[in-house]
Amino acid sequence: MLKASLLFLLMPLTVYAGDWTRLNDGTLNFEGPIGADEFVKFSEVYDERVKLLIVNSGGGETSAAMEIGFALHKGDVAIEVRNWCLSSCANYFFTGATARIINGGIVGFHGNVKACFWGDNWPKTRSELQEQGLSYEQIEAFHKNMQIQVETEQRFLELVGVSQELFDRSCTSDKGMGSDKEYSFLLPTQKTFEKYGIFNVVGSQDPKIIEEFPGLLVVD
Repeated sequence: MLKASLLFLLMPLTVYAGDWTRLNDGTLNFEGPIGADEFVKFSEVYDERVKLLIVNSGGGETSAAMEIGFALHKGDVAIEVRNWCLSSCANYFFTGATARIINGGIVGFHGNVKACFWGDNWPKTRSELQEQGLSYEQIEAFHKNMQIQVETEQRFLELVGVSQELFDRSCTSDKGMGSDKEYSFLLPTQKTFEKYGIFNVVGSQDPKIIEEFPGLLVVD
């Protein structure tokens, strides 16, 4: 998982960008991966009249997702999840919104930059980068960029009132379940959302979407 995540962080993500649609004055729709230029595309269709964001996204680039998360929180925007809101979508879109609806969808977490790549995990991260053939200079640049992301992430979580413990837990292979199973994502229940500071959630993780998902998920 770590190697795949690092490759995703390093590759040119603009080719993976999703699609933004202004459905009406008050509603935006986002479909697809979060690319490196996603905040620019978001800004082209967003204004203060928007009060609802409908999403279906498996996640993507963290910096752009955080920028959008900051904007959603500032604009008092609600989010409605249809199908998927995973990884960076869950970390920053779902937590950044001020009201949350799960409508025939799932919201899944598998850690964040600090939990998975920073601190005690940095030596492993550096080793993975070396295995991928990055030079010393490239690794140093990656390290500096990651430090900025970690600091921005901390400011974001403090702003929205969400605990880092959610991401520490969901970065583990068993997603904090104390078992020998490896899960792709932790899908929180209402109780678990609230435990980590995520309130105003209407709806629950959809069993049909869970059954169809190409990976092992845990609801807790």
